[in-house]
Amino acid sequence: MFGTAKQWAIAAYKAAMSGIVGGNLASLSFLRHPRSMVAYWQHCMFTWQLASGNGLPQVQLHDLLPVEEITDVTILPTSGNFIPWDSSFAKDAMYLSLICRAIHAKQVFEIGTLYGYTAFLLALNTSESARIFTLDIPADAGLALNATISDVATRIANYKANQLIFQGSPVEGKITVLKGDSANFDFSRWYGQIDVFFIDGSHSYEYVKSDTEHALKCCHSGSVILWHDYGRWGVNGVSKYLHKLSQQFPTLSRLPGSSMAVLRVP
Repeated sequence: MFGTAKQWAIAAYKAAMSGIVGGNLASLSFLRHPRSMVAYWQHCMFTWQLASGNGLPQVQLHDLLPVEEITDVTILPTSGNFIPWDSSFAKDAMYLSLICRAIHAKQVFEIGTLYGYTAFLLALNTSESARIFTLDIPADAGLALNATISDVATRIANYKANQLIFQGSPVEGKITVLKGDSANFDFSRWYGQIDVFFIDGSHSYEYVKSDTEHALKCCHSGSVILWHDYGRWGVNGVSKYLHKLSQQFPTLSRLPGSSMAVLRVP
């Protein structure tokens, strides 16, 4: 009924060969586009890690928050420079939107503005009276801590970002844009006030550690802290630090199919 051991072995062999040969042949199409090839490899490794179940334990969002009560969320188009082709990014956006609605977030803090996509998303999925604070380092400022190569590339993109995408929108008034290096920024006015804290700034171990320590001070019991790019190759500081942090917070988990790590603050 379920096949013999030999049939299973043949099926597994064919699947492995399809992945290895097919994946390598697909990567050849990017020979003239090295950056696209690297992005493709990173996506493949990320998908492999998801399938292997390595790292933080996965938790279903409905086991963490009452998302069953939510009837709709607002997601922005996944075109242009704002969301890459990787479908996991769309899941990241969906989870973030659901969480804001599930806990009725009144104050949300984000580290890492860039084009303003996430700040826009947060504003669209919170009440009219909610306030979104988004912090980004000025493109021409020096860094207080070590950063990754991908962070440097993102800062170059920041130079080219002439306008934040929420400017001129009906929710622009809900968003406060802050400038500064998160490592030495004064967060004291938000201590104990933030309902959702989203960490998506520099991805080095040093910055993720620093940003998390600030987030824990800004949040209260029942708040949600989210880290973006957990499990992605090339930004390994996120995973390295969160694996260590999970020793202090055993409920720190990963949301399935995404690069989101999540902690409901005790």
